[in-house]
Amino acid sequence: MLVGVAHAAPGLPTPLRDVVERMGVPPRAVDMVMARAFPRWSSRNDGDTPDANAAALMERARREDVIVPPDDRLFDEKNVQLGAWDPAAFARSYGTALFLTEPYDAGRTPVFLVHGISGSPRDFADLVARFRRSAYQPVLFFYPTGMSLADVSHELGTRVQDFVKRHPTTGFAVVAHSMGGLVAKGMLDRFDAAKTLPGWKAFVAISTPWAGMPIAAYGARLSGHPPCWDDLVPTSRFMRNVTTTRMPDRIGFYMFFGARSSRSILTAIGNNDGRLSVDAMMDTPVAEQARDVFGFYEDHESILRAPRVLDRLTTVLERELPRR
Repeated sequence: MLVGVAHAAPGLPTPLRDVVERMGVPPRAVDMVMARAFPRWSSRNDGDTPDANAAALMERARREDVIVPPDDRLFDEKNVQLGAWDPAAFARSYGTALFLTEPYDAGRTPVFLVHGISGSPRDFADLVARFRRSAYQPVLFFYPTGMSLADVSHELGTRVQDFVKRHPTTGFAVVAHSMGGLVAKGMLDRFDAAKTLPGWKAFVAISTPWAGMPIAAYGARLSGHPPCWDDLVPTSRFMRNVTTTRMPDRIGFYMFFGARSSRSILTAIGNNDGRLSVDAMMDTPVAEQARDVFGFYEDHESILRAPRVLDRLTTVLERELPRR
């Protein structure tokens, strides 16, 4: 076990619960997470110990190809929330890693999948199924989502560099969801991609808060908030870098966003996908650098499952990636 299961916390005040949920914590995990952020509200198991099998798997994946399907127990909620709320502990015990979902095939094009806050490679299960026996080979990045975004960007760049050294390729793509899009852009800001990652040909960001998340400024006042929340504030240094440095022209950059929500509490922020406003995703200089922008009547999670979205993504990859 990575995280001891805490007793359910007493009802979290509605404003705080809304902040936490909009920062990516799924409703089913809020009470468990409160045990870490607000230990005075609930009891917790202070005897948590690292999972030796998970640690060995992550370490091995940094040295060689490891095949792990999206439904693997490594991506269970308890592990995800440890990385979201205690990223330092997760990083010390497990680090970050890339995983294949099938044996590597030199005839297929790698597509690196980067999940968002409080997410995991499991979020891409439908996309992985779509790519099975296709020209595209999914490569899953797993990381503690509470870590500072600059550090995660460095980790992603390091892992991708190691992978393409092991498997030289003339072309690959990065597909990222939500905060994962910021992580991928941060990788471009931290590495000279033209020299270190010349095969990077396409970048598709799905439901990414390119203008930052104003609510993160309120969330950052909560005790025990993760470092990434500070980076998501629109005025943070990380967000300024993301929005002021240009995408390389040689990389085909595309933006997908959703605009469906059943959460009446978000009506005040205008059109939204249930977590992010359309303005947070689109009202940004980054949009001017996209080769194309596609909107869908989907919410923040369903956009990764909708057949129409997956069809459009396949079309983009076919357009931008060289045939092998």
